Amino acid sequence: MIGAHIDPVNSPTSTDQVSNGLCLCAHCHILLDLHDIIVLPDLSLRYSNRILQMESNSAHHSLYLGNLPTELQIPQDSTSVPSPSMIIQRYEFFEIQI
Repeated sequence: MIGAHIDPVNSPTSTDQVSNGLCLCAHCHILLDLHDIIVLPDLSLRYSNRILQMESNSAHHSLYLGNLPTELQIPQDSTSVPSPSMIIQRYEFFEIQI
């Protein structure tokens, strides 16, 4: 598991606070950086059409698509919860409509 900035490091509004981070596996960090995983301000997840339209010609792809989570697991410590404002800033920085 690794830390991923929500509002990216090169954004002028980015911080190194816990509320600007997600704990992700390396695979999911890459998918977040590629915008194939979209984290919404309510902490639900959306996936890019590229992910959702993957060819399901193998058991591996079917298993993968069938097990995509729909929301983040929220830390019990309220000071560690990802900030919805950081999520909004992320997509403003990348000029992505959510």
